[in-house]
Amino acid sequence: MLQEVKQAYRRMALRYRPDINKSRDAEDRMKEINEAYDCVQ
Repeated sequence: MLQEVKQAYRRMALRYRPDINKSRDAEDRMKEINEAYDCVQ
C-alpha cells in the first residue's frame, strides 16, 4: 500500500508542480498533496 501511495504522490507532484504548472491553483494543490502525503507516512 505504501508503494502505491508513493507512486500516486510522484504522479500528482509532477502534475501540480508550481514551477511547471502555471494554473492559479497549482500551488494550493501542491500544498494539499504534500499535507496528505505527510499524514500517510
